[in-house]
Amino acid sequence: MTATARRHTHPVTEQPPGPSEGAVIVDIGEGVGAAVIYTDSDLEGAELEIRPASDEWRGVHTAVRERRFAGAVRYAAVFGCLAEGNWELRVRGSTDAQPVLAVRVLGGSVVEALWP
Repeated sequence: MTATARRHTHPVTEQPPGPSEGAVIVDIGEGVGAAVIYTDSDLEGAELEIRPASDEWRGVHTAVRERRFAGAVRYAAVFGCLAEGNWELRVRGSTDAQPVLAVRVLGGSVVEALWP
């Protein structure tokens, strides 16, 4: 019996993420925390990139999404599992290597910050 390869394709349609109405899971504990970065609505869909302070940008990122809770709408990027320490953020794809925001993550906790 001879197997014949067949070309099989599907059209690819990229859909932007919708609002986030469900719970966000964070994985925190000893030496590990999380960060929630609140932004204005104009950053919805943009990706924020994060790195350990003074390290190279390596592309670790998450999207800013509309978040609905307690009858309010906020826009935020959630980094659910970060090693304890100092972190720096910028908009992913920026040609400026300088960070826009710095946060300190503590193990077992969630730091919240406002995007400038």
